[in-house]
Amino acid sequence: MNAAAAPSTIDTLEVLPAVRRALADFVSAQQAAFGPDLHSITLFGSAAEGRMRSHSDVNLMTVLTKVGRDVFERLSVDYRAAQAAARISCMFIRLDEIAPAYRSFAVKFEDIANRRRILVGADPFAGLEMSADDMRRRVREDLLNLTLRLRERTVFHSASPEQFETVIFEVSSAVRVAAAAILWLEGAPGLAPREALEQLLQSGESHWMRTARTISAVRRELLVSRQAMKSTIDDLHDIVAWMRRRIGD
Repeated sequence: MNAAAAPSTIDTLEVLPAVRRALADFVSAQQAAFGPDLHSITLFGSAAEGRMRSHSDVNLMTVLTKVGRDVFERLSVDYRAAQAAARISCMFIRLDEIAPAYRSFAVKFEDIANRRRILVGADPFAGLEMSADDMRRRVREDLLNLTLRLRERTVFHSASPEQFETVIFEVSSAVRVAAAAILWLEGAPGLAPREALEQLLQSGESHWMRTARTISAVRRELLVSRQAMKSTIDDLHDIVAWMRRRIGD
């Protein structure tokens, strides 16, 4: 199958013109490199939603029917150019790896499935269903990992309050995605991560809604005081611990 491009899809994306050009160039480069082995290219995350910020990555998932490292070598220059031009990051996965990856990395792949635009080829998630057991197991693992990472980042940056913004940005994306996964398990599927976190926190401490607003302000690159950012980091420790209890860790 030589997947045909969908230039109209790229043209309608709510992204900067430079990002649109970089995407079109990299999609064309992949089509030329992979030929009939290219099954599909999927855009996911904030670029697919039209919510990109200046520091956002542009996330792609390229699905291949066959993988050859010689082709990767030929694509290397184009990939490096795409990253330099628009922070494009691409996952390369074989078609027969989609189903096991969907089970093994349930939180990440359910997020991709919920926030995606197909740029080339067929939908790689067609016919797949998420297991609640797989999702619950993965949420537990991700939240434990997030607990450890948040502690390490807090220790590293506490002497440099000008870096608090970096900590919030690094951690908040994973917290939002985990919130969407928890609500999915509780019967509220399909919420975007930002809205999911806001909805989940409504049943937590009352001041956590202020925390959610501060996270959004930081991610939108608005001016936020260092004290507000420090309070937000403190709250994130408590929120992650609360989410772990809620999921039954």
